[in-house]
Amino acid sequence: MLRIFILFLLIGLSFSCISVYKELKQSKVIVNEPIEVNIKIKNLCEDKRIVNVTEFFIGEVIFPRENVVYVEISKEKILAIPPFLFWKNIEIKNNEEKNITYIFKPLQIGFNTIQPTKVIDNNGNVYYSNDISFFVDCNHNKVCEKNFGENYYDCPDDCPSGSYDGMCDGIKDGKCDPDCGEDSDIDCKRICGNKVCEKGENQENCCIDCGCQFGFECKDNECKFSPLFYFVFLIPVIFLFILKIKRKIS
Repeated sequence: MLRIFILFLLIGLSFSCISVYKELKQSKVIVNEPIEVNIKIKNLCEDKRIVNVTEFFIGEVIFPRENVVYVEISKEKILAIPPFLFWKNIEIKNNEEKNITYIFKPLQIGFNTIQPTKVIDNNGNVYYSNDISFFVDCNHNKVCEKNFGENYYDCPDDCPSGSYDGMCDGIKDGKCDPDCGEDSDIDCKRICGNKVCEKGENQENCCIDCGCQFGFECKDNECKFSPLFYFVFLIPVIFLFILKIKRKIS
């Protein structure tokens, strides 16, 4: 029994003679900014090995674009989701180490993980690297970029309270959050008569705050026709008309 165990152990060690390790070059990762990843593959086998390498991650590939794998659907090539990179037929001699570098941009803030690199040698043996977990920070450019997942809670510098960020913060700050309803944000409750034309108010339901269209005036919170306005408006027109006639006669 012990001999069988030792035999399987030796077989396992012979199959694990390639080590794969990867590391992230940046200590701080910013959304939509390039980051570099380095994969180290070392051949500890007694002979030369030829390997294929597959790397899975989520983001936009910057380099090398030619190694991005495409899939075919309805005779149209589209980028695989999530995208992945593929290196084919990399030759590694005994005790040699090969480095593979790629660059990509993370497109969502928050915690992210690059899955283990998969390496298959010419004998069909499969090896995996470590995974890498990291936090993607917002870019602090004073622009609330909802498409990158920025919001008031994760990126208050770019998305202050009241920003259109897809999340209702409900903070009482005098700003009606466009992502909230009246029941979610006290600032979204309409107060007709405070001289501020707020969200949900218009000329029809609150002309006291929003005013009326040309030629109408607000009475009892209704836009009503204003004959006085037209009378005042027509006086100079009539005066100019009479003056023009007098000039023609003279």
